[in-house]
Amino acid sequence: RKPWGRDVRCQPVDLSVGNTNGKSFESKASYSKHGVPSWRLGAAESLSDFTLQIVNEKTGDAINYHVHRHMLAVGPRKSKYMEEVFHSESSTAFQIVLDEKTSSYIPTILDFMYCHDYVVDVTTENALCLRQLGRLFKVAPLAVMVAGFILKDMKIKNLSTYISDS
Repeated sequence: RKPWGRDVRCQPVDLSVGNTNGKSFESKASYSKHGVPSWRLGAAESLSDFTLQIVNEKTGDAINYHVHRHMLAVGPRKSKYMEEVFHSESSTAFQIVLDEKTSSYIPTILDFMYCHDYVVDVTTENALCLRQLGRLFKVAPLAVMVAGFILKDMKIKNLSTYISDS
């Protein structure tokens, strides 16, 4: 069983030129033949070139995500933090220690970066974790979107949720 659980599909991007009707280029780096974000495939199948290791701060257990440098560090949903890491070191792996609740949203942020049509389901319960990840990884569109949600969502009735999660 995969730790990320949720079934996510990406819409392929039509990069056709002239009358080639989508046959001149295929975006295989970010999507598999089934429309699944390529980070969700095995390292060999997806041709992953980087391992993002997330370590649970309490248990020390680690989950490896086989990702692609170009998907994390290029484009409108890029991680400025990972771009900085890639420019400063030449390793093929990077480790981050997170609490269990926040680390459970790593798949969400990866889907957001890989699938430009992916809409994050922000709720009162996950907003602070997503904002923390957006800020940690410096994914500006995610951080801004979640901050906007929090500003609109925060009310007296749910204030305790925001306070207990901070």
